[in-house]
Amino acid sequence: MSINNLNIKKGDLSGNIFLFYRILRKNRIEVTPKNLIDALRSLLYVEIKKKGDFKHALRTNFTSTKKDMELFDILFEEFFTGFEKINSENILPPEDESEDMSSHAEEEKDKREIIIENWCNKDSKNECMEKEELPGYSSLEVLSTKDFSNLSPSEMERINEIIVKIAPKITRKRLRRKKAHPKGEEFDLRRSIRKNLSAYGGEIIELKRRKRKIVDTAIVLLCDVSGSMDCYTRFFIQFIYGFQNNIKGMETFVFSTRLSRVTHILKKGNFKDALNEISRRIKHWSGGTNIGYCLQHLNNNYGWMVGRKTVVIVVSDGWDRGDTELLEKEIRRLKRNSHKLIWLNPLLGSPDYKPICKGIKTALPYTSYFLPLHNLNSLIMLSKTLKSVI
Repeated sequence: MSINNLNIKKGDLSGNIFLFYRILRKNRIEVTPKNLIDALRSLLYVEIKKKGDFKHALRTNFTSTKKDMELFDILFEEFFTGFEKINSENILPPEDESEDMSSHAEEEKDKREIIIENWCNKDSKNECMEKEELPGYSSLEVLSTKDFSNLSPSEMERINEIIVKIAPKITRKRLRRKKAHPKGEEFDLRRSIRKNLSAYGGEIIELKRRKRKIVDTAIVLLCDVSGSMDCYTRFFIQFIYGFQNNIKGMETFVFSTRLSRVTHILKKGNFKDALNEISRRIKHWSGGTNIGYCLQHLNNNYGWMVGRKTVVIVVSDGWDRGDTELLEKEIRRLKRNSHKLIWLNPLLGSPDYKPICKGIKTALPYTSYFLPLHNLNSLIMLSKTLKSVI
């Protein structure tokens, strides 16, 4: 596709970005319809009259490797020739001068937002559009930094939709080894030859296919339901409910002064019923905390669940009234038996937080990752971390 042969449309921002997107694809930069939609929406948050901002917004969404970035820069300069005179060339929508520049800018932004959102919504229904695997930042921007303890029921439901999309994907690992599959992504030359020699005398009649093996990594999740975690407990139960019902073979426990397995409860009915049953059956709900004793109970009675391919996730603020020597002994044991041990702390999201409580100080040397879990951004960070270790 030659750039010179394309028709740059006067005043049509979204149309011109779409043309540029087609050029990138033609030049083998791996961009998807999702990248296109994200790029268009990102323009709502930058000053598009500034070449650097405009270019950076597109490059961020359209490239992922150094090689792609270098090719992008060349194509961008060729496509948007004379960007400094962009208004006179009508590549972007023309602007009207006004004495009230601030109100004019707001009106232009609103108009641009409506145009871009309508274009994205229209084209997202097209048959060639791919399904989004994870929600884009733009659709949930307001929730991205809102603390989970302050979520409304409707906001919590939207967060849960993200969990449902994330959960099945982060625990699946594609192996180098391959297996026979009739709808595999590549041909199995050796099996095809062997089959056709034995069945058809060497005539190539039947082709065999294969694909990479996919295995599910085991997860054991331990959630603190002690009194110090009350403001987060409802979200975390919904968090583990979403994971439990979308990850094969996951095991879930809640703890405070004692440890209770709740895997079977979370697999029944809807979330509200599961929450009511857990709170009714777990007598130590909103009590004190004895993390060492609970980990000892896990190691002694459920140690068979934890193996070298198991990721153990502990969700707790670390406030502990138990024996620190017991805690150190048991968490060292748990770390040694597992693949990775991840500790999620909702207080870690605060800029003033310091890991000074005895539970956290004792556990930190044995954790593979110590991460916050207090808003949408931290949830996305968790998903990326899990993807990297599984």
